[in-house]
Amino acid sequence: MQTESLNEKAKGIKLVITDMDGTLLHSDKSVSEFTLETIKRIREKGIDFTVCTGRSYAWLGDYVQHLGINCPLIGSNGCEIVHGGTGDRLYTVSLGFENAAKAIGYCIDHGLDFFCETPNGWIIPHYISNMDPFPGFYPDLPLNGFSLDKTIRVKEKSQLEALTVFKVVVWITYGNEGELMRELVSQMTGVELIHSARDIYEILPENNNKGKSFLKLCDIMGIDPSECCALGDFDNDLPMLSAAGISVAVANAPSRIKDAVDYVTTTNNEDGVAKALNKIFLN
Repeated sequence: MQTESLNEKAKGIKLVITDMDGTLLHSDKSVSEFTLETIKRIREKGIDFTVCTGRSYAWLGDYVQHLGINCPLIGSNGCEIVHGGTGDRLYTVSLGFENAAKAIGYCIDHGLDFFCETPNGWIIPHYISNMDPFPGFYPDLPLNGFSLDKTIRVKEKSQLEALTVFKVVVWITYGNEGELMRELVSQMTGVELIHSARDIYEILPENNNKGKSFLKLCDIMGIDPSECCALGDFDNDLPMLSAAGISVAVANAPSRIKDAVDYVTTTNNEDGVAKALNKIFLN
């Protein structure tokens, strides 16, 4: 889409919503001052700013405050909507005990590196001694909210009793995780498998994704999806990008994502989100 057409459509936008990892955040998980200043200017124009992320709210650390989010945000790839200002949960959907227990038991039996997201933190297998297998959560970066207090170690699926599990995330370390995950979900009901990053598979509640939760968020906020600008970088962002009035991909996104959006900006490490917002809304 031509920049002039985007600038015209931008006049009706009331919300900017962006993916975080691979899109808004640099590879070291930082947010530049340029990006923070751009977000401030967007808000000064009367446009809300929020995030739609694969991270659970419990693992957003100080990002909510750092980004000044004072409206609903989407976490866990659509499994939760939480108000950034109050912390109130506005929408939640989970895998359910049977599915979560089956997934965790299967992963433990196959020695897969996985974690499960819950409203309070992570469930990780007992054989992981530290967090190194999980790229992006570094103990020396306060914004990441890294804390072993937010992890529960499990040896067997029975330990899941009474725990709410949003999703199960498997890191690709051996090469056959995709095949194993497809075998697992074929034995489950009411779930779906998504490829949310180049090295990540996720098992989510069926028919629950960023697109569905984005529509739910719009309903909560009383706005139309056409009044939103969405930004992302991978397949799990597509349902949200497709539903938004303006869609933007960062340059590090796969070609199939870039081909599906209105505008392609620079990479996440080059402040692609901020540059797109400046181009579309602030020029």
